[in-house]
Amino acid sequence: MLLSIGIIAKNEERYLEGCLKSIKPLLDTGKVELVFVDTGSTDRTVEIASKYTDNIHHFEWINDFAAARNETIKYSKGKWYMYIDADEAFEDDSVMQILDFIESKDSERYACASFHERNFINKSYTKFTEFIPTRIYKLTKDVVFNNKIHECITVEGETKHLSVVLLHYGYADQENNKNKEKRNNKVLLEYYEKNPRDPRVLMYLHNGTLNIEESEKYLLEWLDLVESGNEDNLNELCYVSAARHYYTKEKYIKAIQYVDKLFKLDDSNKKVSALCGHFIKADSLFALNEYEEAFNEYCSYFKKMEEYRKNKLQTSQLGILPGVKDTDYESRKVVAIQCLINLGDIKKALKLMHDVEWELLEVEHFECVNDVLVKFVELDVDSKKVAKFVKHFTDIEKNKSPEMFDVLINKLYWVCNSIEDFEAILSLGDESTIYTIMLEVLKQKNQKEYPYILDAFVNNAPEFLIGLTPVVAECMKFGVAFSKYISLLSIENMEEMVTILFEQFEDYKECVSEYISTIEVSSISELLFECLLTEKLSDDVEFANIYSLLLANYVTNIINEEMLNDDDIKLLDSKYQYGYYIYKYDQSLAENELSSAIRYLGKAVRVNPSMTDLIESLLSKLDIN
Repeated sequence: MLLSIGIIAKNEERYLEGCLKSIKPLLDTGKVELVFVDTGSTDRTVEIASKYTDNIHHFEWINDFAAARNETIKYSKGKWYMYIDADEAFEDDSVMQILDFIESKDSERYACASFHERNFINKSYTKFTEFIPTRIYKLTKDVVFNNKIHECITVEGETKHLSVVLLHYGYADQENNKNKEKRNNKVLLEYYEKNPRDPRVLMYLHNGTLNIEESEKYLLEWLDLVESGNEDNLNELCYVSAARHYYTKEKYIKAIQYVDKLFKLDDSNKKVSALCGHFIKADSLFALNEYEEAFNEYCSYFKKMEEYRKNKLQTSQLGILPGVKDTDYESRKVVAIQCLINLGDIKKALKLMHDVEWELLEVEHFECVNDVLVKFVELDVDSKKVAKFVKHFTDIEKNKSPEMFDVLINKLYWVCNSIEDFEAILSLGDESTIYTIMLEVLKQKNQKEYPYILDAFVNNAPEFLIGLTPVVAECMKFGVAFSKYISLLSIENMEEMVTILFEQFEDYKECVSEYISTIEVSSISELLFECLLTEKLSDDVEFANIYSLLLANYVTNIINEEMLNDDDIKLLDSKYQYGYYIYKYDQSLAENELSSAIRYLGKAVRVNPSMTDLIESLLSKLDIN
């Protein structure tokens, strides 16, 4: 047997099935066994476990996690031993990398192996902390669990880091998590009374105590132990914890001092703790507005992150490690860009923008990204380049945080310096919110040119966009014709837009009055649009009269050659469209335009297929040759 997997559990039916399913690929090889120790379940835990193994044992719970875990080692027959919890599960099929490592010759030089663990901290499993526990050990007589709580195995030798990811779901329930912390801290404090100089206990009390003052008390005792010359593999983690603690308290210089102490430890540059150090130091320098030093530190962090991804850094056995998540990596690229902008190096900032994997950013990073994008526009950087980044990012932001998206658009419009800037930002989409914000900004920034800007926007639209409705309202209010845009609309488009105008704009009546008294109608589509506008106001006697006159005018002119054209014809009923095309066919024949005559016959038969025989007869009479 190559590998024994040890699991202890009590009343874990909620998570256990998912846990065991994730290791089933290993069990199915016949080279891996599951050793399951139940500590007093009263639910279906043992029943679920029995579907995956017969190697099930019972152990009376004595408030000692190490004792329970050692019971799994007692029954293990593998050359290697791995332990996981019932509320954990491996991500995807990466679990097979564990067996690949054990079967490789490379495993001979290692005493143990670690992998990534993500502790989910919300019920939707979208937020998590990440650390790198050592969970796999070459099974020798030295492999024994110690400590009643936060139990661990201590062995000599190198640790291999695997790119396997273990997902921990048990901390997602915050109320349950608080209960666990209270339970754990009670046991830890009992142990602390007897062993006040145990660095492991001080570490757990510092990390697990919710009260910030008490947490700092244990940190200071831990630091005193380290700096008094205590040799321990947790020393590096102590300095990382101190740096993180003081950064959180906004004591940035103190945070930097502890990072520098970390860097002075032997071989620290080869360990994952160096990555954490550069991460915290860079953030601290940025908070102090030391942009050049911060940027250089971020570059060091990026370099370490690449080494970490390639498993070239030695990993720590314990602790939550700041900076190791992919979201940390991508978000700090954005902060580094902010450094470059503040240093005036726009070219390098734009280059770094191309490296950001926007999809990996979380909502808490969006404000930072927004600031960067707004700054690019404010500095009059190439609009098309900026619009490309904005489009890429806002496609993500709209889904993850619509409120933040609206804030970004608002800021962008306020810093736009030209019509080209506005057009670039408009490529983000046709949301009504975008246009409403844009109009307000434009009106205040370009009062004299406002009507011309409205004309440019609405009449350059490539197609009907419901989001342009606020722009249409402004055009009506300021007497700006938009005949080109109206020509793009079907009756359904017009009706939809008029309904929105009527329901959402309080000054609808004034807008309509201004529009019909100012704009000279030049097409059937414009005439129909005015009919639809005034129909909404037909309860008013004055507008009922206007509506009646407009409708009469529409009916009278519906086949007026001077007003009706090929764009407007779609507004007519199919039988009238057919009549129009036959009329244009006759007209084309009279003008000896044979190709046009044939084209109109084709359009006629498409709108009225029942006339196919007649159309074929007319075509046969044409001298097509």
